[in-house]
Amino acid sequence: MLEKQTAHKNIYLKFLNNEIHSTQKTKHTGIKEGYKIMVLNQSIMGKYIPLSFNLEQNHPNPFNRKTSIKYYVPYKSKVIIMVFNCDGFILEKVVKQEHNAGVYELEICLDGLPEGVYFYQLIADRYTETRSMELIKMN
Repeated sequence: MLEKQTAHKNIYLKFLNNEIHSTQKTKHTGIKEGYKIMVLNQSIMGKYIPLSFNLEQNHPNPFNRKTSIKYYVPYKSKVIIMVFNCDGFILEKVVKQEHNAGVYELEICLDGLPEGVYFYQLIADRYTETRSMELIKMN
């Protein structure tokens, strides 16, 4: 499944013959105080090592409560992913830890926030990328 999803991203990925074992690492956290941004899970996705840092557009976008963000780390680095509002106020640092090389996916829930446009940013080594996402409320 990952091959099909990332076939167009071959400039970022290099396949390794089982040098990295496909392990599922999941991090669960409780609802954070204040803005209620919750990390539902964070996982490393298999047997790929990226050739460069990259931050993909969240999926789905726009989204109702939950969305997924995929990002690429080419070598061991401290990674920070922040969510902030249109005023530039940081709502939450959803990731702040050292990562080994790999392709990661993060699922977050933005319960309790009003609908609107929000931003997320990846900072790692000398790389920074920011993307926007739209939260919509459905009954």
